[in-house]
Amino acid sequence: MKQFKRITCIALSSLMLASAVGCSKVGIGGKKIKKDDVQEAAEDALDAMIGLSSKKVKSFGDFDKGYAELLDYISDDDTSTIVFKKASYEVDEDSIDVDKDEASIDVVIYIPDYEDAYYNSWDLDEFEDEIDDQKKKDYNEIEVTLEFELDDDELVISNLDELFEEAFGDYFCFMTGYNDLDKVVEAYTDYKSSDDDDDDDDED
Repeated sequence: MKQFKRITCIALSSLMLASAVGCSKVGIGGKKIKKDDVQEAAEDALDAMIGLSSKKVKSFGDFDKGYAELLDYISDDDTSTIVFKKASYEVDEDSIDVDKDEASIDVVIYIPDYEDAYYNSWDLDEFEDEIDDQKKKDYNEIEVTLEFELDDDELVISNLDELFEEAFGDYFCFMTGYNDLDKVVEAYTDYKSSDDDDDDDDED
């Protein structure tokens, strides 16, 4: 297990940075936010986030490019795919709050206990078995309030970065050994810069 985690750590330490753009999926006619629109946008954004689709996430608002690159990376990473294909969420319809051109909704994200699975397995196959054997009651629960605002009649999420940090921050810190997400970003930036230099040298 240490070997596959080491490989994952090396790769995950080689991830992300830059900047992103967004434009919401949900159009609002008449510049009035409806609760149904808030719930729909929240569910679509959560599907995109735990589905590891940076392209879809960016359509819901401003999203840090470094975080987007990280999602792109783990979408092809076996360990991460095993974990997040089991992730799920719940939205609290009763928590929806609309105030003119702003709104919010509380959500809970459920992510398998990857730490427990890691410490109880020796290779990737055993890790996957450990994840598959877990019950939802054993999952990590992450509570987040999604915040919305109108932007040219489009309902956008104004705290996508916070959503990513809450959902993925602990995962990357555990897998890479860094103590905060900023250090993961920094490590990836350094790696990517050196890797680009190596590619330039090869072309020469």
